[in-house]
Amino acid sequence: MKKFLFIFLFIIGGLSIYGQTKVISGRVIDEQGQAIPYVNVVLLNKADSAFISGTVTGEDGVFRLEASNPSQQMLKYSSVGYAECFSAAQDTSIVLPQAAYAIGEVSVSGARPVYRMQGQNFVTDVSNSLLQNIGTANDVLRQLPGVITTETDGEYEVFGKGAATIYINNKEVRDPTELERLSSEDITSVELINNPGANYDADVRAVLKIKTKRKIEGFASTIRLRGTQNHCFSDMEQVDMSYARNKWTWYANLSHNAPRSQVDGRNKMTFHTADKDYNLTMDMMDWDARSRYATLASGAGFQVNPQNEIGASYTYNYSKVVYKGDDNEVLRTGNEVIDELANYSHSDDKYNQHAVNLYYVGKLGEKLDVNLNADYINRDARSWQRVDESGLNDARTVTSTNNSLYNLYAAKLELTYPLGPGSLSGGFDFSYMDYDQDYDNEENVLTDAFFHSEERKLAGFLNYSAKTGPLTWSAGLRYEQFRTRYYENSLDEPTVKQTYKELFPTASVSMPIDKVNLSLVYSKRTSRPTFYQLRNGIEYTSRFLYSQGNPYLRPTQIHDLSLNIGYRFLQMTLGYYRTKDQIVSTDEIVEGADPITMLMKNKNVPRFEEISAMLTFQHKIGIWNPTWTAGVYKSFFHLYDFQGNRRNMDNPYGYFAINNMFSLPKGFVLNVDANCITAGNSGEMFMKTTGSVDLALRKSFLDGKLELNLQVNDLFATAERKYIAYSEHIDYDRWNFNDTRMVRLTIVYKFHNYSKKYKGYNSASEEMNRM
Repeated sequence: MKKFLFIFLFIIGGLSIYGQTKVISGRVIDEQGQAIPYVNVVLLNKADSAFISGTVTGEDGVFRLEASNPSQQMLKYSSVGYAECFSAAQDTSIVLPQAAYAIGEVSVSGARPVYRMQGQNFVTDVSNSLLQNIGTANDVLRQLPGVITTETDGEYEVFGKGAATIYINNKEVRDPTELERLSSEDITSVELINNPGANYDADVRAVLKIKTKRKIEGFASTIRLRGTQNHCFSDMEQVDMSYARNKWTWYANLSHNAPRSQVDGRNKMTFHTADKDYNLTMDMMDWDARSRYATLASGAGFQVNPQNEIGASYTYNYSKVVYKGDDNEVLRTGNEVIDELANYSHSDDKYNQHAVNLYYVGKLGEKLDVNLNADYINRDARSWQRVDESGLNDARTVTSTNNSLYNLYAAKLELTYPLGPGSLSGGFDFSYMDYDQDYDNEENVLTDAFFHSEERKLAGFLNYSAKTGPLTWSAGLRYEQFRTRYYENSLDEPTVKQTYKELFPTASVSMPIDKVNLSLVYSKRTSRPTFYQLRNGIEYTSRFLYSQGNPYLRPTQIHDLSLNIGYRFLQMTLGYYRTKDQIVSTDEIVEGADPITMLMKNKNVPRFEEISAMLTFQHKIGIWNPTWTAGVYKSFFHLYDFQGNRRNMDNPYGYFAINNMFSLPKGFVLNVDANCITAGNSGEMFMKTTGSVDLALRKSFLDGKLELNLQVNDLFATAERKYIAYSEHIDYDRWNFNDTRMVRLTIVYKFHNYSKKYKGYNSASEEMNRM
């Protein structure tokens, strides 16, 4: 902490010398009072209109630049689709009227590019494109270049980076159904941050920031109904309400989602031992997967004055997931069948979660911006499983229960102040979590276990960003002290006690060269093991396979270097990533098992390196709006089997996405999208080729109040998950299909068209991700 405070004071003192010149700040809005991002703001000489310096407005419409002689200078504002304006070189708020050009009976309005590079980030303009009416926030994110949908709806990966953290108006998304509840028509833009700054948690490698439209006064309500047909029928119902009057805003949401599907799996495992090899086949046939999710959310905000607002929200989530089905397991050595099991499995996982958020967003004095959030989250989860086994030699039932309880307290304060030619931001981050879990096996096949853990994180961060001539740059530093205590079976002294103190630097620089925009970004990140990975109790998968956590896992450290290049309708990203203490799968043979049982767990490996490259093309051609993406990924990694033989895991794989949007007559919009991931290595896995083709047709009626959206996902049923995972004794060849080929019809009716406004965000993103 002393080092961090020294660096903080050094930066403050060093940058104060820039305070001798006049820093001009302002905000650019449209005729409806909404902020206009990416407006070119140029400082000119009054005498001859000579260019002196320039900048662009941010997502909030705010700009800052340095003027050496303001009385002899002026500001020029320009943006595609808006009229050009001028003002004196002073702090100001200016309204840009929309530009329209009449040619006979034809009216032509300007349009900004849908995707553009903004500094080191990539911004998608939703409100001024066909994406505005594509459906929900999930539908928008699926169209973004380099953003990959995972098996879980509402969770996304960024190519080369991994899981993305998603924000809506600075509030982190913790409930995946929130993206399905957000209409694309309410979204202004989505910003992809490939290398988050010091103000984000150290384990966040990519951020998707969704910004919604401003509210209007009055009452509004939206009803959304959705039916999905694959092998089964699923339904979803949602009601949104909001009210704004004078200084008060209020919103409420009630949603119910009951997805159902058929799950198939064909898995093969080879157990390598010193004496012989065992081959285990596990076939899951037409398992029934039923889920039920319910959400009740409400929040209110009060505007103390035009610059200060306070508010609170409460969210209740209920989740229940049930799996039922038969599977056959056959254990062989060579051509000899050692054992054969006919199993019936039934699992029931559910949880209740309560979340409270308090926030304050405002300005102290004329220049100091303040953002304060506090959270309390409680989750009570229960997992029950029963397996009825019938083998060649015997039969048995194994019943297990796993209960867990989380309590999380968190707060985050962020301050921003204009300083010299840029702005300085800093703050503090705190979280505390206690977690209890107990595992019980009725038949005593496995030992019962209980553990309790406590985690505390203290963090301070500092970031300075500025523009010097054509060069835009930023530098940040984050200090985190992370303490964990792990207790087993009601022991008074912790089994594992660790304290990590670490600095996480970030730096970026960007500049245009003629029509090419370049940016170079570096950051140091971390990835902490989840509570599930840290558990110590052994869980039952089958007679031949158990799983267990590892409380001794260390956090992963990642050095991330990215180069971004933008030229007109082409964007390219190159990345290099070096990882220390990567978490991978390992195994061991269970002693005394007859004939064999393997225990799977996790371990750290010392070094892991990766490179990636991605190219995106986006350009409107008449009624056709294509977005094509191609990427390649390669890791430099190897494993060793139980005999010490080296296995290289460095085969590259490719990623291709072709999204095509067509503006048809009568207001119809058609999407024809395809994606493919080729075979190659990712970590300890060898992934096999997979992909899908999706179609969508949408149309609005009754002046936009009624919307119909018909979708066909995974038309050819090719979105299979296929890979081989390697560890010391096991080659795990997995194939499964989660019934992704489906037809979906969504009906939306809007009683009034505007979105809610809630400025709070969760201040403990990292801890909540690990629940």
